[in-house]
Amino acid sequence: MRCQRLDQWLIHNAYKGLRVAILFADFETSVYGKPSCQFSPLGDLQRFLRFGFPASPCLLCVTLSYRAPNEVFYSADAPQLSTDDLEGFVAAEAAAQGMECTVLETIKYGMSFSLFQLTDR
Repeated sequence: MRCQRLDQWLIHNAYKGLRVAILFADFETSVYGKPSCQFSPLGDLQRFLRFGFPASPCLLCVTLSYRAPNEVFYSADAPQLSTDDLEGFVAAEAAAQGMECTVLETIKYGMSFSLFQLTDR
């Protein structure tokens, strides 16, 4: 819900040329999200990029957990995602919008913090 509200605010202001220079996507939850709450961190990041909200340059900061998926919500054969998957996902979505994606920093602690720089090609 948090990013969906942000989406609405950005959409209403995008016609004025508003773009985001820094987004701190401090999800602090599993990369898999919470299906029962219709919460998907990767979906939020995908919307941010596909709707053209990042400025150039844009710093994108993401905090996520990469623990094994809970079998209550996901099948036992669900893939185990990692920071490499997040980096590939953000790079692919940025490229589809004509942007370069550079990983500036990844810090692993209980969760993981990833810092990306997005720029126009």
